[in-house]
Amino acid sequence: MKYDKIEKLGQGGFGNVYHVKDENGAEMALKTFDLHPSMVSITEIAKKRFIKEAIYQQQIGHPNIVEIYSIYQNEEPPFFTMELAESSMLKDMNDGTLDSSNYLKCIYDIMAGLEEMHKLGMYHRDLKPGNVLRFSYGYAISDFGLISLNKTGITTLTKTGMSKTSDLYTAPEITQDLKFASIQSDIFSLGCILHDFVGNSQRIPCNEISDSSKFGNLLQSATRMDPSRRFSSVASFREALNSITSTIEDAKTEVAEIVLETLNKPSTDFDENDVSKLSDFLSSGVVEDEKDIIMSSIKLNHIKEILKYPHLSTYIAKSYFNFVRNGNFPWDFCDTLKNRVTEFMEIGTVDILSEGIFALLYMGTKHNRWYVQRAAASYLKNDIDSTLLKRIEMEIIVDGSKFCSAFKHLLYSIDEKSKNFNSDFQEIYKKVCSK
Repeated sequence: MKYDKIEKLGQGGFGNVYHVKDENGAEMALKTFDLHPSMVSITEIAKKRFIKEAIYQQQIGHPNIVEIYSIYQNEEPPFFTMELAESSMLKDMNDGTLDSSNYLKCIYDIMAGLEEMHKLGMYHRDLKPGNVLRFSYGYAISDFGLISLNKTGITTLTKTGMSKTSDLYTAPEITQDLKFASIQSDIFSLGCILHDFVGNSQRIPCNEISDSSKFGNLLQSATRMDPSRRFSSVASFREALNSITSTIEDAKTEVAEIVLETLNKPSTDFDENDVSKLSDFLSSGVVEDEKDIIMSSIKLNHIKEILKYPHLSTYIAKSYFNFVRNGNFPWDFCDTLKNRVTEFMEIGTVDILSEGIFALLYMGTKHNRWYVQRAAASYLKNDIDSTLLKRIEMEIIVDGSKFCSAFKHLLYSIDEKSKNFNSDFQEIYKKVCSK
C-alpha cells in the first residue's frame, strides 16, 4: 500500500507522525520509526520494541486506546498506520476547548483506557496530554512507543527518548529505569493530568503534589514519592474522584440520616453493626428517593466490609443491583457504579452473578457508557457455568424485548459481533430475540 504524506503531525524520540492518504483516498495517521541521534547505540533493540509495542496496541481493541490499522514491520524504516485524530488533549487545553469546566469526560476516557492496559499487564509510563488524542467519540490513549511490558527485560530506554513536557507528568521512580514502571507510575501521571485542571498551585516535576484545593488529598495520594502509598488501582482513583465531583442529596428522614452518618465515617470504623443498619434500612418501607441517596453513598471500601458478612451482603447486593439497573445517573457516575457492582459480584453465587450482569447491561446501554457495556459483555463470553447459564436464560425470557433491545444496542455501541459470545448464550439470544 502506498501512502501520500499530507503534513507532519508530530515528532518524538522514537518516530515521526504524518497525516497521510492511502491509494483509496482514505486519510489516516502514519508513524514511522526514526530514532533520536542520541540513542543510535540502541537502534536495533529500539526498532524491535517499536514494532512489538505497535502489535500490542493493535491487539487491544478498546475505544479509549488509539486503533492501529496496519503494521509494516519489514519495511526500512518500519512504520504503522492508525486512525486520524481530530485533535490532541494538549491542543484542546492550549486553545481552551478543554478546561476546568468540562475536563471530566476526558479524564474518565483516559481511566477506561488505562484500566484495559493494566488488566493486560501493560503500563504506558509516558502518559501526558500530548499522548491523548481526541476523536469524534471521545479521547483515546496513544503513543505506546515508551510503553513498558511485564517481563520484557528491556529497561534501557530512559527519558532520553521523552519530550521535555514529559517531566511534568513522569513518576520519579521511572526516570532512571523502566523496570520500575507499574500501575502506580501511570496513576502518578494521571494525578498530574488532573492537577492541570483542578490544582491551584504550581507543581514540581517528579514530586508529590501539595495542593490546597478540595482535590488536594486525592492529588497527594496519587503522586506520593513512595509508589506503594499511591492508589492501588485506577478504580480506586476513580472512586476518590467521583466522591469529590458528584453531588449527593441530603437525607430527609431521621432514619436515613443515621445510615448516612455511618457511611460518612472513616472506612476503618465501618463495621458489622453499620452493615446491619444499612440492611435494615434497605428492607424498610422508606421512599425510593431516600434509598437512592443511601445507595449513591455506598463506596468500594464499604462494599469490601459488607462482603465480610454473608448473612447481610446478599440482600444488600441485590438491592444495589436493582438501584443500578433502574436508575438514571450522570454519565461520569456510571463508571464508578460499574466498579461497585463488580465488587458486589465477588460474592460469586449464581443469583448474584446473574443479577449483576443484567444491572451492568441495562445501565450501560441506557446511558451508552462503553466502559460499562464492555464489562457486561465480558461476562457473556467464553465459558459460562451451566447453572449460571440457565439463570441467565430465565432472566432473558422474563425480560424479553427489553433484553433484546439492550443487547442489540450493546453490539452496535461497542462494535461487537454476537458470534464472539458464548455459543450457548448465542442460542438463547437467537431463540428469544429472533421472534
